[in-house]
Amino acid sequence: MKVLFWTAAALTFYTFFLYPIFLSVFVRLLSKREPETSGLLNKTEWPRVSLIIATHNEEKVIEKKLLNTSELDYPSRKLEVIVVSDNSTDGTNEIVRKYENKGVILVEVDQRRGKTFAQNQAARVATGKILFFSDANSIWEKDALWRLAARFENPGTGYVCGRLKYVNEETGSGFSEGLYWRYELYLRFLESRLFSITAGNGAIYAIRAGDYLEIDDLYCHDLELPHELVKRGKLALYEPAAVACEKAAGEAEEEYARKVRMLGRTWRRILTGPSLYSPFKYGPVYSWMMISHRLLRYLVPFLQIIIFVSSWFLKNSGPFFMAVFTAQLAFYALALAGKVFKLKNRLFFVPYYFCMFNLASLVGFLKAFSGNVSPVWEKADSTR
Repeated sequence: MKVLFWTAAALTFYTFFLYPIFLSVFVRLLSKREPETSGLLNKTEWPRVSLIIATHNEEKVIEKKLLNTSELDYPSRKLEVIVVSDNSTDGTNEIVRKYENKGVILVEVDQRRGKTFAQNQAARVATGKILFFSDANSIWEKDALWRLAARFENPGTGYVCGRLKYVNEETGSGFSEGLYWRYELYLRFLESRLFSITAGNGAIYAIRAGDYLEIDDLYCHDLELPHELVKRGKLALYEPAAVACEKAAGEAEEEYARKVRMLGRTWRRILTGPSLYSPFKYGPVYSWMMISHRLLRYLVPFLQIIIFVSSWFLKNSGPFFMAVFTAQLAFYALALAGKVFKLKNRLFFVPYYFCMFNLASLVGFLKAFSGNVSPVWEKADSTR
C-alpha cells in the first residue's frame, strides 16, 4: 500500500512542481533566446493570410468580432476573413452577410458537424499563405495578427499560438480558471523556449497553409496540430505578445460542461493513439514533455484516488499518514462546502475548482471509454 501511495504522490508532485523546475533548468542550459517579433516581418512585404472564425449561433458576439477583425494592424487587402457557420439557426449568418461587401466570406455548413469539421471546410476555400484561427468571442489586440505572422519568417516554424487572457478574473470561476491558465501559459512559454509546445488554444493560433491537415471531427486543433507539426520536423511555438481576450465562464457548472467535452475528446485520442507519446515519432525531448505535461496531468484524478484510498488504509500506521489523510479530508470538505453553499471565497472555490477539473477528467474518460464523445460543442452563455 505504501508503494501505491508514494508512487501516486511522486507522480502528482512531479507533474505539477518538478516538471516546471526541470523545464526552467533545461531552458537556461540548452535553449537559445528566441528573437523578438517587433523587428521582424518587413511591413512592405506582408504575406496574404486568412483568418478563420468558427461559429455556431453566435449572434451575440459575431458583429463585435468582425469589427475587431477590421481594426487589426494588418493591410486589409492582404487579409481574408472567413466566417464558417456550423449550421447556425439564429441570426449569425444574416449578420455576417452584412459584411460580405467588405470582403468577409461566409461558409455555411448545412448539417452540424462540430468545430473541427467546420474549420476543415473553411481551410479548403482559404487562399492565404498562413491560416489564422479564432473563436467568435475572442477579441484580439491590434497587433496580435502580425505578431503571429512574424514568427513564420523562420521557415522551420509550422504552428504558432498566442496568449489568451481572461478579462473577468474577479469572479470565483474566473479567478480559478485564470490562475490555472497563467500556470499553463508559463509552461507553454518554457516548452516553446526549449523546443515546441505540447498544446495550443482555440482563441488565437496560426499554421502555414501548406502544413494544414484535416483531422478527425472528434479531435481538436489544440492538441493535434502542435504534435503533428513536430512529427513533420516543424516547430510549434508560443508567442506571448499576441494576445486575445475572452470572458471566463461565470459559473463553475458551465466550465465543468466545457471541460467534460474537451477532456472526453482528449481521452479518446489517448485511448485510440498511445503512440502520441512515442519517442520514436517525436524524439526523446518532445516525448518527455508530452508525458510530463499532458499524459500525467490527465492521470491526476486517478492518482488522487489512489492517494486518498491508500492513505486511508495507512492512516493508523504513523502520524505522517494520519496528517496526509486529514489534510485531504479538510481539502475536500472545503471543496464540498464551496459547491453546496456556492461560496465564492477563494478558500473554498479554489479547492472546488481543482476537484471539478478532476471530476471532469474522470467523466471525460468514461465518455471516451464508452464511445460517447460528440464533435459538437455548446458554448457557455456567460462567456458571450
